[in-house]
Amino acid sequence: MTAPVQGPIKTAAEHPRFSGAEAPEAPPVKRIDTTAARERIAAARDKEAKAASDKPPTRRRTKEETAPSAPLPYTNGMFKAPITLFYVQAGKVTSYASQPIGQAIIGQAEVCGTAWDAVAKQNPKVRKWLLSLTQTGAVGELIFAHLPIFMAALVAYSPTFRERMASGIADSIDQMSE
Repeated sequence: MTAPVQGPIKTAAEHPRFSGAEAPEAPPVKRIDTTAARERIAAARDKEAKAASDKPPTRRRTKEETAPSAPLPYTNGMFKAPITLFYVQAGKVTSYASQPIGQAIIGQAEVCGTAWDAVAKQNPKVRKWLLSLTQTGAVGELIFAHLPIFMAALVAYSPTFRERMASGIADSIDQMSE
């Protein structure tokens, strides 16, 4: 510890450490009785443990115990257009790997959208799931809009990808035909 400085120090020789001035003695360190502190901590832990053991055990609530939410209202045809659009997009992406399969998906898009809408009309859980699937927002729409462009570039500029897609589709067609 060094002596307090009287004003700003301009050179190292003016600093008390280098000027030969003696540093004042450090104050003595106060000793703490650690055994008493440990006994207080142990007593507090025992008290908390006893209080916790007096309480009945708690259990987590399951989904069935929570308050049921009101079912999502259904309006006629609310899922037909978004699901049809989803199938058309999937068909466009698939057509880059296999034109006939992509065209088949696009051809069945409206029928699939109508079928999903009919299931959603009857089942509130399916309705809730479809709503979460179709409510993607602006970022989801942006991704889906660029997905066909990405697939076209991937197929055009990556021969290994093109070969893998062709062999994978051929394998799946063989399995379906068996």
